[in-house]
Amino acid sequence: MLNAQSQSNCSFRAGDDSPDVRLFDDIVSGPITTVVVVLGVIGNAKSIKLLAHTRINVKMASSLIALAIWDIVLLVSSLGYYSLAASTHLFLRANWPFNRTAVFLHGVFALANTISTWLLIEVTVRRFVAVARPLDWTAKALVGKGTKRSRWKKTKTICAAARMPLILTFAAFIVNFPVSFELEVEDCLDVAAMTISQQIAPSALRLHPLYKVYYRAILSAALKTLGPFVLISGLTVAMVVGMRRSFARRKDILDEQHQSSLCESDEDKKQTLQWISTILLCKFMVFRCWPIILDVWEAATLPSQ
Repeated sequence: MLNAQSQSNCSFRAGDDSPDVRLFDDIVSGPITTVVVVLGVIGNAKSIKLLAHTRINVKMASSLIALAIWDIVLLVSSLGYYSLAASTHLFLRANWPFNRTAVFLHGVFALANTISTWLLIEVTVRRFVAVARPLDWTAKALVGKGTKRSRWKKTKTICAAARMPLILTFAAFIVNFPVSFELEVEDCLDVAAMTISQQIAPSALRLHPLYKVYYRAILSAALKTLGPFVLISGLTVAMVVGMRRSFARRKDILDEQHQSSLCESDEDKKQTLQWISTILLCKFMVFRCWPIILDVWEAATLPSQ
């Protein structure tokens, strides 16, 4: 009992929030997140299968497959780090016992999130090059059914295409290495059961003011959220402008040839491509840029060590 009195009270997932807020948090982070994760994994797995049997540029295919794989890792790690703990708390009224696994998955989640963001930048760059220099793009190697390359040449081409995703993965591992030490497992007093339990808590590294400001609020924003958003936004705008100019030149040629029906078809394609680019940009902003707001808020409000 003396040992129990020396421990801080366990907050687990509850914290100081009201019961309604706790219930809402458990529902969203638990079953709803689980459903989203399952659907996301299925969708990415089907994308990998489709890309593996589609005749497209080999470097684009390699980047898209790597993006889908790391998105699956991101989803599965979020399932272990967020969803299972929330579902256990919601349905079993118990606390997630695998805290050390959750601490490990926190680092995996950050790594996968960064790699996915950087691969998305690479895909956007390749899309921009395809619009800006279509002749060079179509001259590149294609993979898929019907190719007549030798097995060795195919393997060499695929390995060369996988070089950039591997480089980005290595760089992301270096950048996110400190994240693996942001959380730790500490002993605490479970007031309801009057027993010593364990919970996840911020480590001394994460509570350090220099780390909060310079790494989480500044470096992470530049490399993981705000920087990629600015880069992708600029490339997307340039790509849309390039598409509009390309379609305008094509329209002039078709008008001279009195093929107005093709002009209408091109106009539909242009609108579709513009909408797709806008939706992808908005999706990136909504799902990838929120962490910087939380990091800045944490740097300003979380007590320092």
